[in-house]
Amino acid sequence: MPPSSITATERLGMCVRSVEQRAALERKLYELPKLREAMRERRISYEKARLIARHADEESVDAWIERAANMPCIDVRRELQQIEETQLSARGQFEVWAPRRIVGLAAMAFGAARKAAGRRISDGECLEMIAKHFLDIWKPVVEGRATPAKRILERDKGLCRVPGCSQAADHAHHIVYRAHGGSDDRSNQISLCAAHHLHGVHMGWIRVTGTAPDGLRWELGVVPGVAGSRVAEKEH
Repeated sequence: MPPSSITATERLGMCVRSVEQRAALERKLYELPKLREAMRERRISYEKARLIARHADEESVDAWIERAANMPCIDVRRELQQIEETQLSARGQFEVWAPRRIVGLAAMAFGAARKAAGRRISDGECLEMIAKHFLDIWKPVVEGRATPAKRILERDKGLCRVPGCSQAADHAHHIVYRAHGGSDDRSNQISLCAAHHLHGVHMGWIRVTGTAPDGLRWELGVVPGVAGSRVAEKEH
């Protein structure tokens, strides 16, 4: 662990990423005092304020505060992401928010792409080359994926359905396991990201029952091996 990570963890009890996020929010709150006021009055949560701060300005902050106050946090995140993607698409650009180590990894990948091209190419051309290389390597695996699983992911818009998660879905999970007699019906399958599927559901920390996609009951924070234990329940 680098010295900055040790300092942040020991002195503040938070990882470097969390410290950076809080510092960025504090800077934005000076520009948007109404957002700070909404947090103090507990009309919106810290996480909602952090999301709004990335997108709002003085003209739009009031509307976003009012809207976010009546929405689940995950819906605020997805709506803001959709707006951002639409705006960037219209400009023919895109932005990526990533930890510094990922930025460094991307810079190395761009450097490798330019070296392979033998000339100076734009960031977009670098991404195109990297994506083409990825597809050339993984195409047999991607094309070999079961069509039913693809349909489940498409139905769920490619997103993990665990409440509060905004990650892309990787797997179609059988709500009633096939080993327990569960069917391959679409109503018995739900889209999950790899972390929530492999470490959450299959390690016993998350339980999901009901009928997909809208008749599900989630038990989050289950203590594995302890019957009926749970931290929170969600239905949707």
